[in-house]
Amino acid sequence: MRSLILINCSKRKSMDPLNLPEVLRGEVSVPSDDLEREADYRRALSKYSIKAMDLYDGPEFKAYRELASSSGARLLVMSARYGIIDGNRSIIPYDATLAGKSLTYIEEMVSKWLEHGNYDVAQLSMDWDCAVIRLSDNYLLALELMAMRLGIDVCSIGGTTIVIGGSRIGELNGCVKIFVRGNGDARSKKLIEKINHCLSSGSYRV
Repeated sequence: MRSLILINCSKRKSMDPLNLPEVLRGEVSVPSDDLEREADYRRALSKYSIKAMDLYDGPEFKAYRELASSSGARLLVMSARYGIIDGNRSIIPYDATLAGKSLTYIEEMVSKWLEHGNYDVAQLSMDWDCAVIRLSDNYLLALELMAMRLGIDVCSIGGTTIVIGGSRIGELNGCVKIFVRGNGDARSKKLIEKINHCLSSGSYRV
């Protein structure tokens, strides 16, 4: 069974980019949405490189990370800095988000990811039996914009594709759509059990 979980990054991180010694001393600015400067940041902050799955520390992210680990699913992250990255990819701590951003900003970031990041976006086109996509509205919008430019149908990423989100999921056709009001709903025991069934069997049961 080949299964995928795609979740957006979390604001809470195991390593605070605002408190890195080099940042506090004014030797380097805080990495944010300036992905075009990645090489410079890598040189200055290489010792803080960390796997994406270990950097994000929000409660919802941890719940889906644990689900990926227990089910054997591949974990992908939609990062506000990097775009689509594998959970095992090493990145540097940063401070960026798509929450509360305008359509123009999100379009600009999608273009930036396509030029400088999106290191693991090809994995969206692999043959997944079940794909679980848990993205808040602006991150889902970014995925839709990116998928349009890459010729990917979001609802065909998996044989069964489950999209968990807010009001934006109404724009999608062909997915199993699960509306949630927030992070608490998205990591409820009942929902996690339903998702796990798809990850292990390739099918979704209501």
